[in-house]
Amino acid sequence: MSAVSKLHQIVYVSTAHRAFSHDELQSLLVECRANNQEHGITGMLLYHDGGFIQALEGQKADVLHVYDRIFHDSRHRCIIKPLERSVERRNFPDWKMGFQNLDAKTINLPGFTRFLQEPSPRREIRDELDLSLQLLFSFKESGSQPVA
Repeated sequence: MSAVSKLHQIVYVSTAHRAFSHDELQSLLVECRANNQEHGITGMLLYHDGGFIQALEGQKADVLHVYDRIFHDSRHRCIIKPLERSVERRNFPDWKMGFQNLDAKTINLPGFTRFLQEPSPRREIRDELDLSLQLLFSFKESGSQPVA
């Protein structure tokens, strides 16, 4: 085994137990950034109209711990994990969260991403991206509704 340990990655989709308000999403951003930083987790969390998709990456034990906490979090239901694997490098060097249909100008917090508002790359370019990014773009383009 090499001196550099492999990283672990999980992508899950879920449905919120109830719709989140703008203020609740901002609080969630602050909470998630702190928890993920504590565990060395990077990734991206996207929310739209009651649906979540999140990519988590880091050391396997840490990723599994954070995912288990999310799995048992009453704010989520119908959690589906379409991707779990070992990876050589991080696809998301920082942890970010994006909200759809909220005024991004009013969100001035570290870790907010405009991923859901930015144009997507053309399909032929997107097909060359890592599978985790392809899943995030699929969520974005499907109206951001997780499959449940």
